[in-house]
Amino acid sequence: MLKVCIQGLGFADATMTTAVSSKLDKNGRPLFDFVGIELNNTQGISRVNSINNSKFPIPSNDRKLLNEIKKSYSKDNLKAFSINHHFKYADIILAIMNCNLIVENGIEKINVKTFINGILTLSELINSYKNIP
Repeated sequence: MLKVCIQGLGFADATMTTAVSSKLDKNGRPLFDFVGIELNNTQGISRVNSINNSKFPIPSNDRKLLNEIKKSYSKDNLKAFSINHHFKYADIILAIMNCNLIVENGIEKINVKTFINGILTLSELINSYKNIP
């Protein structure tokens, strides 16, 4: 089974986490061992605890989404952590980061700062693992 790690467990990340972790093979077994990684702060720990208690970490009225995350967790292929070392065991890493629309000097622009910082952090982590078997 391929190990997939996702950076972040906000709404878009948690939705992707639910979609990917719920995929099954033709025998009904999970295709992926899925790990969500969140920041080690109050909000991140709350999201991690939600996932690890089979709950969607963001308020949602989408019953299918809420049920799918419970199913994934019950199949034991979905876990969440607030520590980064799980990236080194990943076969696949997903990174979903927001790019907010901002107005600067009267001009609308896409703020890619969060995206760039997230990718830099992820690349530093991956680079630090390159010599680890």
